[in-house]
Amino acid sequence: MLKDMKLGMNENTILPLFHPEAMELYNVCNSLLKVCVDLHDIKTKLNEAEITLFSPFRPMLGQRTSLEDVEKLMNERMFIIETKIDGERMQLHKNNDEFRYYSRNANDYTQTFGATKYRGTFTPFIAESFKENVKTCILDGEMVGYDTSIKDFVLKGSNIDIKSDKLATGLQPCFVVFDVLLINDTKLANVPLKDRIKRAEEVFHEDIGRIQHVERRTGFKNADVTAAINEAIDRREEGIVIKDPKSLYKPSKRKGSGWLKLKPEYIDSLSDDLDLIILGGEYGSGHRGGIVSHFLLGVAATSEERPKTFMTVGKVGSGYTDKELKSLLEKLRQHWKKFDAKNPPSSIMFSNGCKEKPDVWIDPTQSVIVQIKAAEISKSDKYRAGFTLRFPRLEKIRDDKSWYDCMSITELDQLRKIADGKLTYQKAADNDNEPSKKKRKVAPRIERPRAVASHFQGADITAVNEVSQLLDGKEFCVINGSNEYPKQELEKKIAEHGGTFVQNPTSDTRCVLAHKTNFRLKNVISRGTIDVVSSSWLIECFERNSLVPYEPSHMLFSTEQTKFEFRKEFDAYGDSYTKDITPDDLKEVFSKMSNTEVINDNNIAELEERYFNGDSMGLFRRFRLYYGNKTSECTDEQQMFAQHEFNYHGGQIVDQLKNASHVLLDQSKSDIEEVEQIRTRIKRMTRKPHVISSNWIIDCIESNKLLNERAYGV
Repeated sequence: MLKDMKLGMNENTILPLFHPEAMELYNVCNSLLKVCVDLHDIKTKLNEAEITLFSPFRPMLGQRTSLEDVEKLMNERMFIIETKIDGERMQLHKNNDEFRYYSRNANDYTQTFGATKYRGTFTPFIAESFKENVKTCILDGEMVGYDTSIKDFVLKGSNIDIKSDKLATGLQPCFVVFDVLLINDTKLANVPLKDRIKRAEEVFHEDIGRIQHVERRTGFKNADVTAAINEAIDRREEGIVIKDPKSLYKPSKRKGSGWLKLKPEYIDSLSDDLDLIILGGEYGSGHRGGIVSHFLLGVAATSEERPKTFMTVGKVGSGYTDKELKSLLEKLRQHWKKFDAKNPPSSIMFSNGCKEKPDVWIDPTQSVIVQIKAAEISKSDKYRAGFTLRFPRLEKIRDDKSWYDCMSITELDQLRKIADGKLTYQKAADNDNEPSKKKRKVAPRIERPRAVASHFQGADITAVNEVSQLLDGKEFCVINGSNEYPKQELEKKIAEHGGTFVQNPTSDTRCVLAHKTNFRLKNVISRGTIDVVSSSWLIECFERNSLVPYEPSHMLFSTEQTKFEFRKEFDAYGDSYTKDITPDDLKEVFSKMSNTEVINDNNIAELEERYFNGDSMGLFRRFRLYYGNKTSECTDEQQMFAQHEFNYHGGQIVDQLKNASHVLLDQSKSDIEEVEQIRTRIKRMTRKPHVISSNWIIDCIESNKLLNERAYGV
């Protein structure tokens, strides 16, 4: 069923006959066994089949959206707005007194949280919260840290790992529930969300700080969404989720699911990560007392390749775990210098009065680049740049970048101008609710960056609609593209198929894509840390609607790990051990060989002897023939025929005696002086060729074997 039998029938033809949703399930799980078992009943719905007690499933996801599109996507009907919890997506499965916990990626964390009420960091505290009549259930939600001292959630970026079995004093796991998929063996995936919410209230008694329902409100217009997202910003929450009350639960579904997600950075257009340099540090308190825990960030004051001065722009104190902080401090510890406000370093430009003065500072040439995510760039006189970052968090340490690769003040100001005021504009438009006043659609004025050429900029994907999840969870960096598929077009197609793209490769980037080599690509290759793949590979993936495995022909540069994997499947020239080769592929293989590597006549002869024994086509493959009768024309038909036959059966005709293995000489056609000259020349040669008549060639062909040349000597 899964083979191409040249009958015009394959899984696309047969599986839909077995079950209408069989092909969809097969594309998700790639298991024919699971398809046949889970969908053996034609009445079974796919979304219910995937949800089974004590078996993890891919959770339903929210489609990224913009504020102005919410009403349209919700069909201008009432919708539900939920707080987007900044925790770990988790499924709780309960079967009587047994509990199991699964993450979004199907990792089992039962050992940490507890399989029974007698063990674990979580189950003992919530087991009694379930109502007595609830024997089995599956809940979908977020596991988040809860600080008992402030009685509020702790952001995921606040240096805690909620999956750890050792949390700091005062911190505890809390499960925030936003959906229920099963109650007492009754599956609810095909029940509308508004009814599932009511059923969830029948499952457990809320225990604030341990297990509770997500905060919800209803909305009708974009103004309600604007108010909710602004409130989320003020409360430093991750964002909001907008849901259709009639939506069904479809595992792994994102586009068209009826769930939308909206974060502050989506609205403020600050989607680019900021590569900033650490200029200083401040000592922390509590469990981080005595160590640098907050960092002063900066940008280059000029756009030159190796800037000499840097401007302060903000501070960051979240987004990294204690382990990551320890690793970062190990790199910087020996370079810290005590800060003296009366004598600040000349390489760092501070605000008037050094309002941002750190405890310690670092020479920028000894520092590191960090990738920062923020909700907004806002004006501030506290930092020399004239503005700062709102809600910054450290995403990752850019080990792949040198100190001089940080953003410049010009680049950061351009981003600020693009993002400035967009959310404020939406508020003004939404407040214009007078029935008598006709709304006028105003195109926001966007100031384009002038320092970055258009072909280096990332694509604008605000209007891109997701068409598949082919690249879901995969990040790419596009350096350049072809005339047919330029850089921005490739980036849009990546977004259309569920992927993400960055302008500089990170540790999470799957590969760098390029069509041709340029200076920037050479710089990426010189680091040797990431695969560089031809953009034609990505186009091939789109055409086949599947992720095509890398082949050597796709690669512009391969890391050592990729080379190691290739050696299992391909020879040194990129020829597959298992895949049939085409003429074009063979030409490409040969094009990669140097002159010394190209297969010579001896190699071919060995192959012919091994695999085509008895075939005379390569009989003279190893030999080179020199025609000795140079002073007289070769008019003898037999000699002419012999030369052509020698060449036809693999031999090579040469023009110089020193290159010959055999000399064809017809003494009757030569004068004595010519024959003696050839013999004299041969005597002087270290490696002497055989002197033969045309009969040797003809007789060898007729007998299909090489005969002794001595019997045919001239």
